[in-house]
Amino acid sequence: MRWFKLTRPYAALATLVISISLGYAVRYDQHGIEIVGDIPRGIPIPFSLFPAQALWRAHFVSLIPTALLASLAGYLESIALAKKIYKDHGGRKPISPNREFISLGIANSAQMLLGGFPMMGSLCNTSAALMCGGRSQGTAIVRSVVIAIVLLLLTPVFFYLPEAVLAANVVVAVAKMVDFKSPVALFKMMQFIDFVV
Repeated sequence: MRWFKLTRPYAALATLVISISLGYAVRYDQHGIEIVGDIPRGIPIPFSLFPAQALWRAHFVSLIPTALLASLAGYLESIALAKKIYKDHGGRKPISPNREFISLGIANSAQMLLGGFPMMGSLCNTSAALMCGGRSQGTAIVRSVVIAIVLLLLTPVFFYLPEAVLAANVVVAVAKMVDFKSPVALFKMMQFIDFVV
């Protein structure tokens, strides 16, 4: 049983390696299985993904409501995730919504220069990091270095990765974060509106 607990974090990696190896041998795409396919290699050059100024000005005002809603949703998700992790795993300091707000603002301002996706708390990344034993900000640094190496050198390797295997790894990582006890308790207390939400 102890051996199983030690090897469990590596099960996702083993699944990826085996499915990619089989993909090169069997050629999944020739059998109707959806694969990841080509992934662009390299890291984007800062400011290279900015649209032309005329296009940017034309769409700026129309994007403001969507950007505000996305920012609010990302902030709420980040706070909810941080509070859940703090409750389940503890921490040195309680969660400060103001500090989270400022750090998300700084991170997203820096990310804008690279033309990347908006940054927020990620249920999938957090649960995967916890499953592998990560307990500090150093986990994010290691993950970032690994992603940079993959983007620079290893993207062709993932060509035959089945999308179903990729999705299964995400589901397995996130499944541990789902709280089934609270909805059951709410249902038993006749708090039907809270249960539905």
